[in-house]
Amino acid sequence: MPKPSNAREPSSHLVAVLAYDGVSTFELGIAVEIFGLAAMGPDWYHVQVCSERPGEPVPAHGGLKMVADTGLEVVRRADTIIVPGSPEIESPPSEALIKALVRAHKAGKRIASICSGVFVLAAAGLLDGRRAAVHWANAKEQAQLVRNTPVQCASKWKKSK
Repeated sequence: MPKPSNAREPSSHLVAVLAYDGVSTFELGIAVEIFGLAAMGPDWYHVQVCSERPGEPVPAHGGLKMVADTGLEVVRRADTIIVPGSPEIESPPSEALIKALVRAHKAGKRIASICSGVFVLAAAGLLDGRRAAVHWANAKEQAQLVRNTPVQCASKWKKSK
C-alpha cells in the first residue's frame, strides 16, 4: 500500500548525549527528555546516550550508575552532541572523550553543553578564544581553570530600580 503524501519519515537528525564519569543525571535526563520526546512527532530528533564504555556502568554524580548502550562512535555520526554538566568540574574529562569532541568539532558538528558541561568543552579546547556563558556559581572556577576563554556570567540576583 502506498504511503499517503503527507506521511513523514522518522527524523534522521541524531543527537548524541554524553554519559561520562561524574555526569549530572539531572542534566543528562533533561537532554534526553527534550530531544527524545516521541510525542513531538516522527520528524523530531533521534537520541542516543553514549559513553566510552558501552554496556558498562558509568558512575554518575550522587552515587547512581547508568549504562549506555552505545559508545563514542555515535559522536561521529551525530548531527548534534550534548555535553551535560558535572559537579566535579576540576576532574578532567577522559582523553577518549576529548578526542571524540575535537573530531566532532573539526567535522562541523553542532556541540552544546548544559551548565558545567562548559568545562568539558573548555578542556577539549573548543572554547579557546571564544566567550563562554557559565552559571554564576561557576564563573570564578571557569576564569581560573580556563584562562583563554572570557567568561560571560549572568548574576544570580538583579536589582530593580
